[in-house]
Amino acid sequence: MAKQLELTIPLQGDRAVKCPRCQSDSGLHFDEVSLIDPGADVVPLHAAGGEGLSVVTATIGDGSRPGRRHLIVLPHWCASCGERGELVLRQDDGHTVAQYRELTGSTTTDD
Repeated sequence: MAKQLELTIPLQGDRAVKCPRCQSDSGLHFDEVSLIDPGADVVPLHAAGGEGLSVVTATIGDGSRPGRRHLIVLPHWCASCGERGELVLRQDDGHTVAQYRELTGSTTTDD
């Protein structure tokens, strides 16, 4: 059985998201976002802003059922342990479900 990892996402206050592998609260970096439609196609995203703050937006359908059966994928990497993974948010029977998967080829960085 695979080791179960937990991605900790605090929902109150200004606290750091922890790496699921090493639990570092200072090494996790999200530097990409993808939106996948029900047909498994990537939805075009529009980014605006500078390096310090970027706003990413997408228009999904006509607004009557926004985000239905779409996936939001947040790839990440950890500067502390080299972990590479993805956080995936998806709709399932009216619930928003979060899934995590470790990506192969984890590397350490010397930043």
